[in-house]
Amino acid sequence: MPTRREVVAMAGGLFGLGKTVPPRPGASASASPGTVSVAPGNSAGIFRARLILVRGANGGIFIYNSSGTLLISIAGQAGTDPVDGTAYVQGIDLFGNAALLSLTTTDVSETSAGTLLAGSSGAGSIRQLITQLFSPSVNAEGTAVLQLTSASADGTVLPSATLGQPLYIAGTAAPAASGTAVGLYSTSEHLKYVDSSGATYDTGRVTGQAAGQTVNATAFTPLTGLTVALGVAKYRFRALIPLSAAAAAGQWQTQLLFSGTATVNYGFRWTSAAGLSALNAGQGSFGANLNGPNPSVAGAYWAEYEGQVTVTAAGSLSLSGATTVVADTWTVTTGSYIEAVPVV
Repeated sequence: MPTRREVVAMAGGLFGLGKTVPPRPGASASASPGTVSVAPGNSAGIFRARLILVRGANGGIFIYNSSGTLLISIAGQAGTDPVDGTAYVQGIDLFGNAALLSLTTTDVSETSAGTLLAGSSGAGSIRQLITQLFSPSVNAEGTAVLQLTSASADGTVLPSATLGQPLYIAGTAAPAASGTAVGLYSTSEHLKYVDSSGATYDTGRVTGQAAGQTVNATAFTPLTGLTVALGVAKYRFRALIPLSAAAAAGQWQTQLLFSGTATVNYGFRWTSAAGLSALNAGQGSFGANLNGPNPSVAGAYWAEYEGQVTVTAAGSLSLSGATTVVADTWTVTTGSYIEAVPVV
């Protein structure tokens, strides 16, 4: 009867124990499984692997910030993450302020035909675009010039303004006409667009509206709501005050004022229900008395102001009112307005 030692030796001969086994056909004898993976757990540091397979209804890769908020998910189908139940879409989803794409006029340019061109920073390449996924470009003031984020439930890429964040467009010269589309751009920090014919247009409007007010003082009083703040630029402005006078001996009066520094040229006229009117054109200063008839006849009037103002120091364009006789009041009609449109 063989001893235990002899049985072990016999098994080694049968199964190749202690011998070098040749590699299978087609396999490299020098192949190495690589660095050993770190076991999962709270103490895990780095996980290394050649291939990661994620399958199943709840399978995915999820990245969180230091506060535990989900930032990025990669999943084969929509679901909710295993930490706090945040819903994610099929594919790659981004949350919060995780930047998806950031472009500036010096990074990626687009021709009227839609061809991407390399900018001064060597953009236009796939590498640059991938870099921009996580490195939003900023202007000289440290503000993102153009940032897009995925904000919809189906993963559609939407402007960051969808999340309540401002969208900045860097200043540039007017683009060439595309012939088929409208080009949005900015000059002198004002929003403009060029149409398919090549004509350029200004955009933007600032408006102040009155809620209704009775004027019964001989000293000029600001007309509530009829004020607009203007920056340094040139503006075309217009104001309209439908008013009701309860006068018998007095005269209703208005003044156009500006709190900053500006030059102005405008006209003023009033029209009564009876069709009577007066025109004061070529007004070249603020603070001039712009009056109705003397004495004002009780009834309805339209007071209109229209012209151009060039602002060199920011301020507010406004209207004030008074009456020459305290007992003779007049009322600013609700909906009276003043508005200014930049001309750049």
